[in-house]
Amino acid sequence: MNKAALRKLMKEKRCQLAVPFVEEASRSICLKFLAEYKSAKRVLLYSDINNEVKTENLALQLMNGGTEVYLPALKEGRLVTGPYDGGLQAGPYGVREPIVIDDRTDFDVVAVPGLAFDSGLYRLGYGGGYYDRLLPGLKLSVKAGLGYGFQIVGTVYREEHDFPLDALITENYIYRRSR
Repeated sequence: MNKAALRKLMKEKRCQLAVPFVEEASRSICLKFLAEYKSAKRVLLYSDINNEVKTENLALQLMNGGTEVYLPALKEGRLVTGPYDGGLQAGPYGVREPIVIDDRTDFDVVAVPGLAFDSGLYRLGYGGGYYDRLLPGLKLSVKAGLGYGFQIVGTVYREEHDFPLDALITENYIYRRSR
């Protein structure tokens, strides 16, 4: 298998997930995230698509606890950030984006989606390189992947520009990168 074949396989697997599984696994993953990062003051989440781990309830719970929540938006080929305040608009690829963009760069935690993750906590994304370009420009404490247990694979065919996550939260475990 190669990177393109793995990407195709993982997209297909995620598309076949049953709604009850996505709901229950997302709830479990979000509870783990909340327990792990309850002291975070500012968090960058993502707007879920295509059966990714759901983040809307997580955003609301974080905000109810006093955390500032931001979402990325795709503008001129790169990800920028804006506050999540319930006001979202449709963006490219069907992703919901914040209406207001302030391009904040300092976060306590960034939640990162992925199609697959490996034991080194590297991720395979959709192939646009958006997070690969966004993350180096952020001042942040933790990069946490959110994914399902079946998304952990032997290799994601990492490249020189790829970055490891600090943690990966699945419905069953929290994996931490050894330093």
